[in-house]
Amino acid sequence: GGSGRQSLAKLAAAMHGYHTYQIEITKSYGNEEWRDDVKKMMLRAGKADESVAFVFSDTQLKLESFLEDINNLLNNGEIPNLFPVDETEIILGDLRPQCKELGLTSATAIFGYFVERVKCNLHIVLCMSPVGDGLRTRLRQFPSLINCCTIDWFHEWPPDALDAVAGTFLGQMSMPGMDEDLIVNLTRVCVHIQQTVIDATARYKAEMRRVTYVTPPLYLRLLGTFKAVMDVRRGEVSAVKKRYDVGLEKLLSTAEQVQTMQVELEALQPQLVVKGNEANEMMIVIQRDQAQADKTKAVVSREEAECKVQATEAGELKASCEAELAEAIPALNNALKALKGLSKGDIVELKAMKSPPNGVKLTMETVCILKGVKAGKVPAPDGRGKVDDYWEPSKKMMGDLNFLGSLYDFDKDGITDETVAKLGPYIEMPEFQPETVGKGSVAAKGLCSWVRAMFIYNKVAKVVEPKRIALAGAEASLASAESNLAEKMAALDVIVKQLQSLTDQFDTTIAEKNRLKALVDDCEKKLDRATRLINGLGGEKMRWTQRSVQLADDLENLTGDLILSAGVCTYLGPFMAAYRSSCIASWSEFVRSLGIKCSATFQLRATLGNEVTIRQWGLAGLPSDSFSVDNAIILKTSEQWPLMIDPQGQASKWVRNSEAEKQLRVVKLTESDFMRTLENAVNFGTPVLCENVVEFL
Repeated sequence: GGSGRQSLAKLAAAMHGYHTYQIEITKSYGNEEWRDDVKKMMLRAGKADESVAFVFSDTQLKLESFLEDINNLLNNGEIPNLFPVDETEIILGDLRPQCKELGLTSATAIFGYFVERVKCNLHIVLCMSPVGDGLRTRLRQFPSLINCCTIDWFHEWPPDALDAVAGTFLGQMSMPGMDEDLIVNLTRVCVHIQQTVIDATARYKAEMRRVTYVTPPLYLRLLGTFKAVMDVRRGEVSAVKKRYDVGLEKLLSTAEQVQTMQVELEALQPQLVVKGNEANEMMIVIQRDQAQADKTKAVVSREEAECKVQATEAGELKASCEAELAEAIPALNNALKALKGLSKGDIVELKAMKSPPNGVKLTMETVCILKGVKAGKVPAPDGRGKVDDYWEPSKKMMGDLNFLGSLYDFDKDGITDETVAKLGPYIEMPEFQPETVGKGSVAAKGLCSWVRAMFIYNKVAKVVEPKRIALAGAEASLASAESNLAEKMAALDVIVKQLQSLTDQFDTTIAEKNRLKALVDDCEKKLDRATRLINGLGGEKMRWTQRSVQLADDLENLTGDLILSAGVCTYLGPFMAAYRSSCIASWSEFVRSLGIKCSATFQLRATLGNEVTIRQWGLAGLPSDSFSVDNAIILKTSEQWPLMIDPQGQASKWVRNSEAEKQLRVVKLTESDFMRTLENAVNFGTPVLCENVVEFL
C-alpha cells in the first residue's frame, strides 16, 4: 500500500470531469448495502448519463461476492437480477422519451440502451496489491479482471523522486546548522538508505526465504521519524549538557564565593567588636540617666497628684459659692428687670402722691436707708415730740434725674451691717411684700422688689464671701503649684527626650550589631555549606567535565546518529541482527563519506535509549540482549503499529507487564466482543494487545 494508486485514480477522474465514487465500509456493511451502492452508480451512469469513476480497493473487499458483481459489470455492463421489477419499470419510464427519438420502443431495447450507457459512463478502477496469493487467486476466479481491464503496475520510486521529496521535506525543517549543504547530504543519505534496504530485502528473501516490503510510505515515514526524533533528542541532549555546564559553573562560582566570604568575614569581625563596645558604653549612660529620670518622674508624679487634689478642692469650693449665689442672683436679676421696666413718669407719679399708702411709705423708707438718706423730723401723731419721716427726703431723692440709674448701679457688695440691721424689721413686715405694695403703686412694687433683692444678696454674700476669699487663696496656691509642676515637667521632658535620644542611638547600635552578627553568622554558614559542597563534589568535577565534553560530542554527532536511528526504526524492524548490522555499517560509512559527523560505533540504545527506562523494561520481562532492547526502542519510537513475531511469548509478557498500569486490554480476533473492546480502548485511550494475529485481518 501507499504507492498512490487511489490518489492517481482520483486525480485522473478529476482531470476528465468524472464523479468519483467509493463505498464506505462499516461494521454492518453487507451484500445488501453493496447492491444499493452499485445501483446508485449504475443509475447515475445509465439514467442520468453522467461519467462516474468507481474506485474500489482490495481493503474494501469485505465479501468475495463483491468481485463477482464487478466481474459481471466488466464483462456485460450489468448484474443479473440487480433491479427488481418496479425499479426496472421506473428506469424504462424515465428513458422511454429518449429511446422513442432513437426508434427504440420495446422494453428489452430500452433496457439495453440503459446498459450501453452504463458501459460507456461507468469507469471501474480496481486498486489491488500484489502481496500474497490473494490477487493471483482472484485473477484465476474472475477472468474479466484481466480481459476487461488495463493493468498498470506501480514500481518503486526512482532516485530522482526520492531526492526531490526528501529535499522538500528537509528544507522545511528549522534547526541549528541546517544549511543547504547539509540538506543536500541528508537527502542523499535518505535515498541511499531506501535503496540499500531494497537490496537487503532481496538478499533477505533469497537467503532466509522471508519477504518484507519497502514502499513509498516507509520513505515518508523515514523523513517524519527523523524530524520527530531530531526535535526531541536535540532538546534533551542540550538540556542535559546545560545541566552539567551549570553544575560546573556553580562549582567554580562557589569556590570564588568562598574566597570572597572569607575576606568579608575577616572584615566584619572587628566591626562587630566595635559595635558591641559602643553598645555596652551606651547602656551604662542610659542606665544612669534612666535612674535620674525615674527620680524626677516620681517627684513630678507626686506634685501632680497634689495639684489634682488642690484643683478638686478649689473646684468644689467654687461650685459651693456659685450654688449659694444662685439663690440671690435670680431675685437680683428680677429686681433689676423691674427697675428697667420703670419710667420717669412712674417715679413722677410716685413722687406726686400727697398721702401715700403705708406700703409705699415703707418702701421709700427702705430705699432711703439703703442709699443712706437721712430721715426728716415731723411731729408725732400723738403730739408728743417728733418722729423720723422719710417721705419728704424720698421725694427729694426721687427728684434726682439719675435716681433709677443710681439704683441699677448700686454697690450691692458695700451694704453695711448697720444698714442690714435697719432693714431687718421691714423685711419681716407682711405689708412689705411686692404684691401688697404694688396695689398702691407700680413704681413702689419695683422698688420693693429691689430692696428685698439687695437684702437677700447681702445675706448670701456674707456666707459666700469667706468662701470666695478661700477660693482665691486656693486658686493662687493651685496656680503656684501648677507653675512649679510645669517647670519640673519641662525639666522631666528634657530628660526624657535625652533619654529617648540615647535609647534610639542604643537601638540603632544594637540593630547594627545584630545586623553585623547576622551577616557574620550567615557568612559562616554559607562558608561552611560551600566548603562542604566543594569537598563533597570535588570528585564529581572531573566526571562532570568529561560528561559535558562527551555531550558536546554527542550534540555534534546528533544529526548523523539520528538519521541512522530513523532508518533503523523505519526499515530494519523485520530484519535479523546480522542484516541490521550490515545495513547500519553501510549507512554509517556513507554518512561519514559525506562529511556528516556521527558516532564512530553507532548504537540505537545510545542514541534513542534511556537507561532508566531500559532498566524498567528489564524488570517488566524484556530480555537484556541488545537485539531485544533495539526492538523495544523501535516499537516505542516508530509511528507504525507494531507487529511482533513472538514464538517464545517474551514480547507478550513484556507488553503485559509494562502496560498493566495503563489498563492494558488483551484480545483475540476470534473473540465475540473484539470490536467492542477495541472501540472502548479508542474512546478511553487505553492500550490493546491483539494476540494470535493471522496473515489477513
